[in-house]
Amino acid sequence: LRMQCSLTRSPTSTPTSGTTFTVDSFRAKPGACRQFFLSHFHSDHYTGLSKSFKAGVIFCTEITAKLVQLKLGVPKERIQILTLNERMFVPDLGIGSPRGKDNGAFVTAVDANHCPGAAMFLFRVRPFETACT
Repeated sequence: LRMQCSLTRSPTSTPTSGTTFTVDSFRAKPGACRQFFLSHFHSDHYTGLSKSFKAGVIFCTEITAKLVQLKLGVPKERIQILTLNERMFVPDLGIGSPRGKDNGAFVTAVDANHCPGAAMFLFRVRPFETACT
């Protein structure tokens, strides 16, 4: 499998290789993606995200989550906080994703040192690791 995202890729559509997850992309075809990752709260990264967002769960840091709730009005029920440097298993629930308890990825949010709440995501999808910002 090839890496699908890079530091220079546009945030308009950033699939994570081996999953239906997207990073900084909130315009996915309905059901195609149900796990969305927001790296930080800059408008070019949350384009398409609004208080009416119901397509799935947004994974982000606590600071970014607070900004998404305060500035965009996204309900906290739609947000899953990733604690920096802690690994979390995220099942892949998107359409076209193979089903099974092991399908998904281990995700670790790492401080991006860009702005408050900014994170890079390390995805461990069998059999390789890939980082997306």
